[in-house]
Amino acid sequence: MHTKGQQAVHAKQAIIVFVKTILTRLLGCSVLLVTAALVQAIPPAPSTPAGHTVDVVQGVSIADPYRWLENWSDPKVVAWSDAQNARSRGYLDALPGRNKVKSALAGLIKASSPSYSQLAARGTHVFASYSDPRFQQPMLVTLDASADPASRTPVLDPNLLDAKGLTAIDWFVPFDDGSKVAISLSRNGSEDGTLHIYDVATAREIDRPIPRVQYPTAGGSLAWAADGKGFWYTRYPGGDTPEADQHFNMQVYFHRLGSDPKNDALALGTKDGLERVSEVFLDNRFKRPSVMARVQRGDGNIWAFYVLREGDRPIPIGGYQDNIVFATIGPDDAVYAISRDHASNGKILKLQPPFTREGLARAAGRGEWRERSELQPDADVRARHCRRPEPGAHIRSRRQGDGQAAAAGDRRQLRDREPCQWRRAVRRHDLPPAPLLRRVACGDRQD
Repeated sequence: MHTKGQQAVHAKQAIIVFVKTILTRLLGCSVLLVTAALVQAIPPAPSTPAGHTVDVVQGVSIADPYRWLENWSDPKVVAWSDAQNARSRGYLDALPGRNKVKSALAGLIKASSPSYSQLAARGTHVFASYSDPRFQQPMLVTLDASADPASRTPVLDPNLLDAKGLTAIDWFVPFDDGSKVAISLSRNGSEDGTLHIYDVATAREIDRPIPRVQYPTAGGSLAWAADGKGFWYTRYPGGDTPEADQHFNMQVYFHRLGSDPKNDALALGTKDGLERVSEVFLDNRFKRPSVMARVQRGDGNIWAFYVLREGDRPIPIGGYQDNIVFATIGPDDAVYAISRDHASNGKILKLQPPFTREGLARAAGRGEWRERSELQPDADVRARHCRRPEPGAHIRSRRQGDGQAAAAGDRRQLRDREPCQWRRAVRRHDLPPAPLLRRVACGDRQD
């Protein structure tokens, strides 16, 4: 026998079960109806035949059957992409509640604050990438020397170039005095960059565009000549090259402003040792007559180094076998490098001009280097450039939270905002008379 209270409880439970059953059936019908509507709205998937592209890397054959889809100039690829977009839109546009989700997300995104990134001080300007949530793409702007946001002046706004928001800035490199800037632009998310040179004061393009300077396979790079009238830049092969090689085999050219890019001189190429997967990083941070080309073998952190000078053959001062991880040309025209050859925590090399083939390896053999132990035990020398206002050159290190530096021309005790001490260290040779900082870390801990 059940009490009246128990009978009431059972009755409520029965009602709940009944309601759940009805709702489940109704929702099931709704899902079926929505699914049927989606199926009707979705176009069929385009045919995607496999190609026959095969690369041989270090003797190993690697098939890449769908590389044909990377050739955006092929009408078949354009048609395939359009069909895929139509299929995606057919599915997404038919989803129930999509418009509410889109509206809510758009409101959240547009409510974000504008932001600045990639700041670079050159001359009287601070160059920056400026992102405004109201627009699709970040723009390149300048600020005054105090970096006052109120002084923001556009140099190039891709949103004005392309109302659809499909043109983006890959990277930019301003000249040292801030009068002009090199900008790589690409479309449709391809990162297939074309180089443009802009006058900063007028925000106008002042030279002919140069295509194929940037691609995701190895990126792109540029270094200005000391006089600002030319620059070294990376470039990929043109359409006369087999399709499989068009986004590899990066080389370096030199361009003089006002000249035809078709006549640009090859400054560093395959005949000099560049490989199919080489990644080139150009550096002239101290505005010297020569520039450094750091060449990485793929993305394996194995490096070779070349000194480039306009009109001269490149000088390979360090090879992959030398275990050198960084090099730059200092303000005194000497090369400063970080080597890990028989020095797991790194040692500093100095190479004076005139430069010769494999000069860094010989500099190490002649003892023109300093072990990290001369800075502090357990210090790990890491390559990174930054600047300090104090005179002299510095090698910064961090050991278990305690930072230190080797400084030339300044015996003062320096203090950072962090709890790091800066002190003069023993050295075997003079460092350049200008700020030249290197990041130093302990283990995985980086400064």
